[in-house]
This record gives sequence, C-alpha cells and structure tokens, in this order.
Amino acid sequence: MNKELSIKNYYLEKNLEDVEEMIDTLVEDYFKDVCLSTIHIRIILEKIYDYYEEKKIIYEYNKTIKDFFEEYYYKIINNEMESMEINSLLNYLKLFLLLNSPTEINPTETKKICRLIKKEYDKFERGEYHS
Repeated sequence: MNKELSIKNYYLEKNLEDVEEMIDTLVEDYFKDVCLSTIHIRIILEKIYDYYEEKKIIYEYNKTIKDFFEEYYYKIINNEMESMEINSLLNYLKLFLLLNSPTEINPTETKKICRLIKKEYDKFERGEYHS
C-alpha cells in the first residue's frame, strides 16, 4: 500500500509542478488570467488519478493529464479561451477525455468526476475543504 501511495504522490507532485510552470508562463509571459490555485489543481489531479486507478488504467494517467494541460495551455495562449478558470477547464476536460482517453473511460462517469471536482472546488471556495 505504501508503494501505491508513493507512486500516486510522485505522479501528483510531478504533474502539479508541470502545471504550476505552465501557469507561471501564462501569467508572466502571456499576461493571461489564472483563477485556479495550487490546491484547485491538486484537487483536479487527485480526482482524475483516483478515477484512472479505479478503472485500472493508471499507466495512462500521466500521459493523459500531461496532454490535457498542454492542450488547454495552448488554447489559452492562442486566445481560444479567455483564462484558466474552473468551468472552462472542466468543460474542456470532459471533451478531452471523451476524445483522447482509453476506451475504459466513460463519458457519463467523466461528467460525474467533473461534478465531483466542481463540488470540491466550491467547498474549498467556501472554506469547507479538508484534504
């Protein structure tokens, strides 16, 4: 079990670092609005990780999450999206997972995961979130 936790933490920390670097670039170099904090990104990464773990396709997680954030990042840079905020990110996540994920990923379940992420985001915004 400890090995699984350390692998999960490794993936989460590595992906969080990569996303934070993208966010810094968006803000500092492209002057884009980012309305998500590190804890928001961590919630998203954890929920997607847990979903992939449940589906027993954790080997796909790292590539999928990296590809998603890179594509989302470029859409913001190219002005296809105004800013990095929770609603546009979750809408794009649903579409991205539908089009780019393994067959084990179900659109109905993806919508549930996105609703769960939004619920956790809202709890955090109200000061009720405890990780």
